[in-house]
Amino acid sequence: MTQLTQAAPDSEAIIKRERLLRLLALMTFIIFFQAYMVAPIIPLLSKALQTSEQAAGMIVPAYLIPYGVSTLIYGPLADRIGIHRVMFASLAAFSILSILTATAHTVEQLTMFRIATGIGASGVVPLALAFVGRTYPYEQRGRALGWLFGAMAGGMAFGSPLGAMLAPSIGWQGLFVVVGAAGIVLLLALSPTRQIVAAAAQPMPGSLRDVASGYKGRFSMRARTICLTASKPIAPSRIASFTASATTSFGAASIKRRTWMNSRLPRLPMRASRRWRRC
Repeated sequence: MTQLTQAAPDSEAIIKRERLLRLLALMTFIIFFQAYMVAPIIPLLSKALQTSEQAAGMIVPAYLIPYGVSTLIYGPLADRIGIHRVMFASLAAFSILSILTATAHTVEQLTMFRIATGIGASGVVPLALAFVGRTYPYEQRGRALGWLFGAMAGGMAFGSPLGAMLAPSIGWQGLFVVVGAAGIVLLLALSPTRQIVAAAAQPMPGSLRDVASGYKGRFSMRARTICLTASKPIAPSRIASFTASATTSFGAASIKRRTWMNSRLPRLPMRASRRWRRC
């Protein structure tokens, strides 16, 4: 009887987790859909905003560049204040800013809205991936990640054609309104799962100064590794030994491969250049 009562909550938790995974995948699809629906409607935007296609085309990097840069900030921020707070705030910002984008009357206003939307939306998908990594065991993680990466690919695949097909009928403003409204509906649907997302990882103590110092140490360590690698000569025999050791399961074939590589590889320079020694 006790085992049955313990199995029931576990199965209920698994069902809630799977339902949340589907919602996160749909959320990922919408974000990537709106990112890729813009490029095909650039000629329409240039006519509507009375500007050149080159100027209208700048709204694409205006979204993607801030999106990529902001992902470096939301991860450490979520570790400090909680994944659920950052993810839900990012989804709310994405939804509201997407609707506000429809109010743009000039290409400058549209560009500013796209920059703000890129900053606001970039905390959703990376934290969804982090949530999957922390809640799914290793043997089940591939399937869960497949849902999210499949949603990314689906958003890219359907964003461009559907954006071009729907824009003549509902207008470019209608596209952004529909995407923003879909984000609000998803935000309401995800609200009951807030505690599940919050329980995935407890916030870590620390300040923004600790985050900045952590990034500084990471980049300095990477630069130091590159300099040390460039300043130390690598003999061909070491490369051949590494290749041969990776093929030891092939028995005598590994010895033949090592002999062949020693005879084929050119001799590398034994001194680093002055440029790398300055590191």
